[in-house]
Amino acid sequence: MKNQKWNRVLSIVLSALCLVLLSACDSSKSKKAIVDNALSVAEKYHNSWVDKDPDVLTSLLSEDVIGFDASMANWSYNKKSSDDMARDPDFWTGFKVYKGTIFVSQDGQFAAILTIMDFYQGTTSQLPNAHIIAIKDDQIYFAYDYYGGGMSDVGFLPKIESSTVEIGSSEAEDLVQQATELVKKWQGAFNGRETETYLSCYAEDVHYIDLANPEWRVMTKDELAKDIDLRFPRSTFTSKLEASKFSPFPDGFFISADGHYAAIQGTYHDLGVSEKPMFTFLMIENGLIVSQYNYMEVDLDHLIE
Repeated sequence: MKNQKWNRVLSIVLSALCLVLLSACDSSKSKKAIVDNALSVAEKYHNSWVDKDPDVLTSLLSEDVIGFDASMANWSYNKKSSDDMARDPDFWTGFKVYKGTIFVSQDGQFAAILTIMDFYQGTTSQLPNAHIIAIKDDQIYFAYDYYGGGMSDVGFLPKIESSTVEIGSSEAEDLVQQATELVKKWQGAFNGRETETYLSCYAEDVHYIDLANPEWRVMTKDELAKDIDLRFPRSTFTSKLEASKFSPFPDGFFISADGHYAAIQGTYHDLGVSEKPMFTFLMIENGLIVSQYNYMEVDLDHLIE
């Protein structure tokens, strides 16, 4: 009799455990499907720019879309103006978008595209481009284009690599949470000019790069420490890491679904530099920032004291 009761209890426990494991597996698959779908939408949207395809582009923009360009202050576009531009053949002759790399957030609501653009305005110029978008119901309802000041031979542009963890898994969720806490700490320390806390967010061998013109500024952690010791205390340095106008990104940033990358909005403003829109791209490993790229149209001379 005791054996029969024990077997029943054991059977119930095992059944419950199986249900929990199956539920966790289904949840992981569901989260991965959300990320994969968002990535598909972002890739389709990006390809429409690369291929200069107005039909695909306009089909992906929601009726309430609003978009911004960092190089055009006080300008934005909506569904109608976007459709008008995309249907104008002359619009596509002014630039060329190259195939880039993409990451999306774990909830599938946001994506960042890192690429390069050629601009044909008298002479051809090539700029690093970071394009961030918000997605709802498989359509784009917010977009913002940021640029570096120019190309350079002193470093390499960042590239999004394939995830090394299973998207939607508990490991991926833990990494996203860890990265979120790190970025909030780093962002708060920058905005609050808290030097020690700010520097504690970086790995000792961090690569810090301002995509300036005509050369990028590349700094080690020690060089970064000297730079912020100079800038943080002075009243002319009013740069902030924060959401832009109408931005749907919570706190002005989002984390990749594997917790390895972060996209952050901000502005750069200092002595000799009027307020410039800034996009910051972070690579994160082991709970620390290992690479930082600041996209902003600023001359190198204004960054060097």
